[in-house]
Amino acid sequence: RYPDIAGGGMVNNSLDKHADLMRKYNEMVEAMSAANAKISETVGLVEQVFGVLSWRDPRVTALIAGSAGIGACLLLVFPLDEGWLEWLISSALMFLLRPPFLRTQSHAPLMVMNLIRRIPTHEERIVSS
Repeated sequence: RYPDIAGGGMVNNSLDKHADLMRKYNEMVEAMSAANAKISETVGLVEQVFGVLSWRDPRVTALIAGSAGIGACLLLVFPLDEGWLEWLISSALMFLLRPPFLRTQSHAPLMVMNLIRRIPTHEERIVSS
């Protein structure tokens, strides 16, 4: 038994060390579980993005291929050396930073995120086959 400096009484040091170690262990397990969940969510999103390239969802694939084709044609007709990249970036920033009264009040996900979320992850493809 050792004196408890903060409380002025006697404390069993071995029980205190065990309780402190268990508290630290539980905190570490909670932090690792939260990190594991976030990593799993991120990996699922990356798998869904790469799923666009796997040609599994014909609608999304057609949308991506069509957008890429239109983009390539636009780049051929309007080269970037004429300031189109700056115009594109400026337009995108103006859209993102528009005032609140011009924004929609809907809490629906963006169309791009909706399309990406529909693509199955690697785990979902394994389970479904």
